[in-house]
Amino acid sequence: MTASSALAALNAERIKLTTLRSPLWSVLLAAALSVGLAATAPRTAALGVAAFGVPVLMVVAALTVTGEYRTRMIATTFLATPARSVVLCAKPLSPRCSVGCRRG
Repeated sequence: MTASSALAALNAERIKLTTLRSPLWSVLLAAALSVGLAATAPRTAALGVAAFGVPVLMVVAALTVTGEYRTRMIATTFLATPARSVVLCAKPLSPRCSVGCRRG
């Protein structure tokens, strides 16, 4: 595995994640609900994240992966990057890098 293939796989996963609007809206909704709950009950602010944020992010992750299998895009992904370990490592990192690693 080279660094360029890992970055290319990470960029491909970021593009797949950011081309749909539903993950963005789901994450924004989870953040708004978490902040709202934390504002109403500051002592239980961590509960707001656990109650709304984590389940919504789990659903977004599941929809991302199952959507890729439903549309058979996973076959194209594995044809483009035969090293499956690179793809499987890039998938969980892509949401983090879509926020912090934007390139023009």
